[in-house]
Amino acid sequence: MFWDLACNIAVESVIDSLSHPCVRKASSWLRKETYRQLKQKTDVLSAQKIYHCLTAWGLSETGRQKMEEEFATDSHLYWPKPDEQRRQPNETQNNWQQISEQMELDLDTFAQEEDETSGDLMDELRIANKKRYDYREFLRKFSVWKEEIGVDDDSFDYTFYTYGLSMYGNMPLIEPQETKEVKKIEEFVIVVDTSMSCSGELVRKFLEETYDVLSENESFFRKVHIRILQCDEKVREDVRITKRKDWKEYMEHLKFYGGGGTDFRPSFAYIDSLIEKGEFTNLRGVIYFTDGYGTYPSQMPAYDTAFVFIDDGRRDIRTPAWAIRLILDEAIFTESEEA
Repeated sequence: MFWDLACNIAVESVIDSLSHPCVRKASSWLRKETYRQLKQKTDVLSAQKIYHCLTAWGLSETGRQKMEEEFATDSHLYWPKPDEQRRQPNETQNNWQQISEQMELDLDTFAQEEDETSGDLMDELRIANKKRYDYREFLRKFSVWKEEIGVDDDSFDYTFYTYGLSMYGNMPLIEPQETKEVKKIEEFVIVVDTSMSCSGELVRKFLEETYDVLSENESFFRKVHIRILQCDEKVREDVRITKRKDWKEYMEHLKFYGGGGTDFRPSFAYIDSLIEKGEFTNLRGVIYFTDGYGTYPSQMPAYDTAFVFIDDGRRDIRTPAWAIRLILDEAIFTESEEA
């Protein structure tokens, strides 16, 4: 009942926040009072949050009609009908997603010059474009294809196949391969921010979740090389993981070292030194769990780097253009605990 109204209010609030003469108009008392009450509940007026507020207010039929008359400025006459949307949902959704992301990029680029005129639009776009990722799926980005010993039932040895044809005419010999191509994790680095501003409990939950994911049977090669670094303004600890048993022991005796300021550069310098020493031969990437407040390297490293943040509802933290940003809901930790 309130969803269309919530969407209209969200759009109108963005338009009203823009300081452009073409959209500027006098606001009624009802409109101002609605914005005031909503702002008491949430900083950013997204349709979802407005909808929850409207349902909680318990509006009468008369009150709802007055708000619809106030905020409904478009009849949506030329919008696709529900049955038309079902026919081509992906194309329409992808087009709007591309437009939204491009607008965010443009506003972000000129944010300092256009901060006053962009109003709440920047906040709305950031929330709309903020993706929630499956952490397990994300970790697969650090996997590599490699040959591993094991029977591959999906392929066969061509040597035996051609030998059978040559010996028996039309009778090939089918023998499964004794090795197979698999995609698993072999080399990568986890860095945890142990500065004073980063919650130790969240760091622990992050490591536990990562341990649970990587402890699955199909995640590791038989031989792996994973480093877990603790760092605030300098590297405090370096632990080498080569098998599941190492990781299990590390988690059982986990302690945090640090508590100072936040500087990401020492970790990258330390990882680069490990590469120079030949300790890594195929480093797939680095995952850096942090609250985001610190000094970033000025140059792009030679490996993929993902900065992982917990979503706390605040504005996005600016990271270097070369960095991968992963925003996780804290719920993934509570869900894993309940499971």
